[in-house]
Amino acid sequence: MPGAQGAKARATGNVADRDKQFVRIAELKASYLAASASHHMDTKKKELIGNLYRPGTLLTQSVVTTFDHDWPSLADGVAIPHGLYDAKRNHGFVTIGTGHDTSEFACDSALVVADTRAARLSGRDFLIAAL
Repeated sequence: MPGAQGAKARATGNVADRDKQFVRIAELKASYLAASASHHMDTKKKELIGNLYRPGTLLTQSVVTTFDHDWPSLADGVAIPHGLYDAKRNHGFVTIGTGHDTSEFACDSALVVADTRAARLSGRDFLIAAL
């Protein structure tokens, strides 16, 4: 049938305590923000590294030639940015890794920021909401 489309109309189930985890996260955030600090971590879009075309403006006086396709096999690696935001001080920090996107890397990113003098994270104890 030409022009037919699917519609998301069928519920897959109903969980009794669906909002329980979000209420708990909100409670923890409020208590840490009032007493010490609240930090939010987020992983952004992975970007391929290499001689690949990216839309935008280049600040150069010569032509930069790139591959005609952005296949992962042509990339030299992958950049994975992790952002950590200190909600109390309104400061944000980004670490960029080239390893795998794992919980270990996320924790290492948080430790790098916490150990950096320039970070100046507020409080000694802090909550990281990695959602």
